This record gives sequence, C-alpha cells and structure tokens, in this order.
Amino acid sequence: MHGVAYAARHRALGELVALKFLLPAVVDSPGVADRFLHEARAGTRIKSPHVARVYDVGTASVLPFMVMEHLVGRDLAAILDEQPEMGVTESADLLLQACEAINEAHALGIVHRDLKPANLFVTTGTDGRPFVRGQRAQAWGLRADCPAPALETALPPRVMQPAARAA
Repeated sequence: MHGVAYAARHRALGELVALKFLLPAVVDSPGVADRFLHEARAGTRIKSPHVARVYDVGTASVLPFMVMEHLVGRDLAAILDEQPEMGVTESADLLLQACEAINEAHALGIVHRDLKPANLFVTTGTDGRPFVRGQRAQAWGLRADCPAPALETALPPRVMQPAARAA
C-alpha cells in the first residue's frame, strides 16, 4: 500500500471529498511522488461518469495529496465476496459500465494499470440501479509508461462463468 484515504469536508465548498495521501514511507522512493501527480493528471483527462473526479493535487508537509470525489457505496470485490455467483445480467451491466470508462481512457492514450474488482466502486445511480465508478486515479497512466505485459489481465475465478472456471 502506497497511500491512505480519508473522508474530509472541503473548507470553502462544504462538500464531502476523499483526501488521499502518499504514505511517508514511500514519499522518498524514486519517482513515486512524480508518478502520483502524473497519474492524477491522467485521471482528470477522463470525463466519463464512470470515473471518480480528481479536484486538486498538492503537497502538505512534504506529503503529496489528491482531493477526489467522495463515493458512497462498496467496491466490487467486497460485493463479489458476498455474492460470488452474480447473475449474468447484473455482471454484464457492471462490466459494460467499466468498459465505457476504459474505452474513453484508451481513446486518450491512457490505460488503467491495476484493473480489478477492488478498484471498481459500485454506487447507486440516479435511477436506483448499480452504477460503476473507478475509484483509483493513482492507477491511470499513459500507454508509454505501461509495458505490454501489464495490459494482459485475467478475470478472477469468481467473475468467470462456471464453465470457464472448470476449464
């Protein structure tokens, strides 16, 4: 783990936000603070409603921080732990929502380097249905920064159809 997140209230706006800090133990590691800023900038370029907004970045007492949209809900990994045999319709709906954000990112030359259920946050949409939001701006990076093997992703067994898991 390279960082920690807190719920905070923006002083001027009074809005609840997520405040993410790099941990002191990793701040001095070569390139970590620069990558944190670079990835926050990459995340702000994606305008999809399926990606949490980054409002600001900066440094407080030598610790880089990011101010992001505060999300209410749960990550998909926690949902799958409780509901390992999610229905096809619900699974497809969540996957398609995530793909919308990924498609926009790829069109901008940005890839998500850590795509997994724990990084997909499920909130409730205005229509009352589950709505996927990418929660980790720190995982967005430019394609040139991401070696090809990192793009190869396998679905965890609990997300696969039973026949695929058995193979």
